[in-house]
Amino acid sequence: MSALERFIDADVLRFNFILFFNDVVPPALSTVFVRSPMYNRCVSKPAGGPSFRLNSVRDLGFPTPVDFDVDFTGQVEEPQTPSDPNQAIVRWDVNEVVNQDFLVNGKKLRINSLKGTLRAVVAPLSTVQSTNCAGESRTFTAMLVSAGGVNEAVGSLPNTMMLRTELQGAAYDIPLNNMTLAAIAGALDLARVSPRNTLLTTWPLLLAEIIVERRGPGGDFRPVENMDLVASLEAHFAALHIAALAGRLTDRRMAREISQLAVKLVSTPITGLSDLVRPS
Repeated sequence: MSALERFIDADVLRFNFILFFNDVVPPALSTVFVRSPMYNRCVSKPAGGPSFRLNSVRDLGFPTPVDFDVDFTGQVEEPQTPSDPNQAIVRWDVNEVVNQDFLVNGKKLRINSLKGTLRAVVAPLSTVQSTNCAGESRTFTAMLVSAGGVNEAVGSLPNTMMLRTELQGAAYDIPLNNMTLAAIAGALDLARVSPRNTLLTTWPLLLAEIIVERRGPGGDFRPVENMDLVASLEAHFAALHIAALAGRLTDRRMAREISQLAVKLVSTPITGLSDLVRPS
């Protein structure tokens, strides 16, 4: 099964980050519309298609009162990229008509619409065992990365959205440029062993495998800079979920050791991320 098919079958997306760049907020909105980068978001996805839904506050970092859902309607743009038949490009169109007023810092901000396009590369992921947003076991075997960061031959995939607003009778357009994200996609794997066995065997073995791959001469950790973007993201995703699930192990000594090693992995920077999100 291809990475694209696994992504289509997935019913959960775990985002490592969702960021915007080069957005220019008009001076009149500078104290009203302030966003925050979002990290480690879990989003349920309908299985059987590429589409998903994000929330403006929870997932996109909009000001708390400005709360609405955003549908990302997906379609496969390239089933196989020119550089790698195991990768695909998916396009999502956003055409959210909101037409609602929100009170932000004592001012009435009207959101008319959010429209634009997002493209991302779907690539294979070394199997990671984690959970969906409800804590139920899922197997993650595909990853989603926007912009041209997975393979240079894919090239740049610009992602631009326009947020149309009104404040005190004046209209303002806020460009949300260079939307950049990374996520892993998971689905229910009926062939998996029980959650208890998975926690007691798969996670420690997976962490050990990552540590062995990351060790250099003398057993020291290799700099993450020596890993490519896909390997770095895989290691970070795995370590994040290992750290989260280690607390459920009955062997407390093993849980502590796993958590300490996973935290050390997570604390290192992701290779290639600065190139991926560099403003154009």
